[in-house]
Amino acid sequence: YPDRKFTLTKILTAILATWKSYIRIGLRHIEDETCIRFEEDGHGDDYLLFVRGDGCWSNIGRAGGSQRISIGPGCGSKGIIAHETLHALGLWHEQARSDRDDFVFINYENIKSGTEYNFEKRSIQTSDNMNQPYDFGSIMHYNPKSFSISLQRNSLSSYDPKYQQTMGQREAISFKDAKMINLRYCNETCKTHLNCFAGGYTDPNDCNKCKCPEGYAGIYCDKLMDSNMNICRGSELIAKDDWQYIENPFIQINMNCNWRISARPDRRVALYLTNLTFPEDDACANYVEVKYKQDKVTSGARLCGSPPKTVWLSEDFEVLVMMRTNYFVRKGWGFKLYYREADESERKIPLPNIVFTTPNPNEKLTFATSSIATTTSPPISSTSIPVTSTTTLITTTPTTTPTTVTTTVRTTKLTTTSMPGKWTEWAFWSECSTSCGGCGTRKRVRACYGGNKICSGKDADIESCGLEVCSNPDVDINHRCQGQIVMPCDLMGKLDFEASSGEIATFEEDDRVRVVKDDRQNCIKFFSYPCMTSLLTININKKNFGSTSNFLSSGTCCSGYYPSNGKCYKLKSYKSY
Repeated sequence: YPDRKFTLTKILTAILATWKSYIRIGLRHIEDETCIRFEEDGHGDDYLLFVRGDGCWSNIGRAGGSQRISIGPGCGSKGIIAHETLHALGLWHEQARSDRDDFVFINYENIKSGTEYNFEKRSIQTSDNMNQPYDFGSIMHYNPKSFSISLQRNSLSSYDPKYQQTMGQREAISFKDAKMINLRYCNETCKTHLNCFAGGYTDPNDCNKCKCPEGYAGIYCDKLMDSNMNICRGSELIAKDDWQYIENPFIQINMNCNWRISARPDRRVALYLTNLTFPEDDACANYVEVKYKQDKVTSGARLCGSPPKTVWLSEDFEVLVMMRTNYFVRKGWGFKLYYREADESERKIPLPNIVFTTPNPNEKLTFATSSIATTTSPPISSTSIPVTSTTTLITTTPTTTPTTVTTTVRTTKLTTTSMPGKWTEWAFWSECSTSCGGCGTRKRVRACYGGNKICSGKDADIESCGLEVCSNPDVDINHRCQGQIVMPCDLMGKLDFEASSGEIATFEEDDRVRVVKDDRQNCIKFFSYPCMTSLLTININKKNFGSTSNFLSSGTCCSGYYPSNGKCYKLKSYKSY
C-alpha cells in the first residue's frame, strides 16, 4: 500500500448499523496510533472489504483487488478488528516471529489436531521484525490457550513465567505494534526526526513531539506518564539499600497509575511482589505491569493471580510500574511491590522482612498498656505492628549484673473505633448490551471507602435500555447466513425442525458425526437463513406432533418481547431458557 490510504467498500449494506460502528471504532483506533487513514466508500482498484463471515480472519499484507476481512459474530470488538486489519497491513502473529523460540515454547501435544499450522514459524526471508523486540503484549500475540485441546492446558508457554499472562490481550494495539506500522508506512511523514528516549520516535500524527512507550511522557519521552487519578500517588522513586515498597491505592474503576523506580546508573533494582490479589486470567484484565527489561519498547510483565516466588533483578537501573484496572474491578484487589538497589552481580538476594503491616489510616487506634516496673522498653510505633486485638512483645533488658538478664513481657491491646464508610459518586453508565429490541441492560457501579468500608445499599445499579423497536435495515434479502444445531444423534432422529416464520430458514441433513469426551455421538443439523434476520426462533418438536406457530412474527423485538408504539415490552407469561 504505497500511498498509505486504504479504501473501504460500503461495509456490506447487508449488515446492521451496530456492526458497522464496531468496524469504524477499530479503524479509528489504528488511525489514532499511526499515520494510516481509511477512506470509506473510496475509489481505487485495491481495497479492503469487511464482511460478516464465519469467524475472524484476514490475509497477510496486500493481496490486490477486493481484499476481504471477516468480522463475524463474536469478533466485533475494537481490539479484534484492529488485529485483523493489522494482518492486512502486513503484520504476522507475534508468536510466528523467526526468533520466537527464544521467548515461547509451543506445546504441540496440547494443540487440537489439524490446527498446528497456526503455530508455524516465519523465516527472516518471509517476515521482517524491523529490529523491534519480541512483545508479549502485542495485539498480534496468541492467547496461551489458543487452539488448545482443553481450557486447563496451555498451547503457548513463555520461558519467563512472569510474562505468561501478558500474552493474548485484545484491548488495544501495543506501542510496538504501532511502531512497526509507522516505521513501514510513516517514516517520511515528518521532515525532522527528534531524538527520543526509551525507544520512542517522532510521532507521525504530531511531528513536534515523540511518540512514547507506555508509561513514558514528555516531548522526548524522558518523563513519567501522569497517573489518571490523584489517588494513585504515582511518583518518581529512588531505590536505596533498604527495602521500600509501592502498594495499590484505594481501588477504583479504570485506574491508570504509574511509578518510576530509579537506581544509580551502575546498579540494578531488586524486586519482590506480594499481596497480589488481582484475579488470574489467561490474559490479565486487571493487573500490575512491571517494565524491568532494558528495552522499554516491549510491554512489561503483566501480573495477576499468583505472584513470582522469588526476588528478581531489573536489566538496567530503571523500572516502570503501572497498575491498570477496568470496569469490573472489585474492592480488595491490589498488590504490594518491594524494591531496593542491588548490584548486578547479586544472585541470591534475601527476601524483604514483611512480617509487619501498616494499619488502616482510616481506623482510629486506642492503646491500653500495662505498667511494668524496673524495665524500659522502646515505644510502640503505630506503623510497625499489625491491627489485631492483642499483640505480645517480648523484650529483654539487662539488670545491674552484666552476667544475668531479666525477661519481661508487655501486652499491648489495640482497640479500633470504626466509622461507617461512604459511597463514591455513581460511575457513568456502561453501554447498553443491545441497541434495540427491549432486552438490553446497562450497569453503573460505585465504591465504598473510608471508615470500616461498610456502606448500606448496593454497589451496582442495573436498568433496562435499548427499548426501541429494531428497524429493518436496507439489506440484500438474498444474502444468507449459515447456522448449525448439534445434539445427540439418537435425539435428532426423533425431532422435527421448523423456523418461526414460514420458509425463513432452510434445514438440511448431515450424516457427519463427531465424538465428544464421553464417547456419545453427536449429529449436526445445518440450516441457512437471510442475514437480515434480527431474531430467528427455531421450533423443535417431537415428530408427528404437528407444528406450532410462534407469536413473535416480525423479529423486531427480542425473544419474549412484543412491539407497541415503537417500544418493546416484555411478555409476562413468556419464559426464556
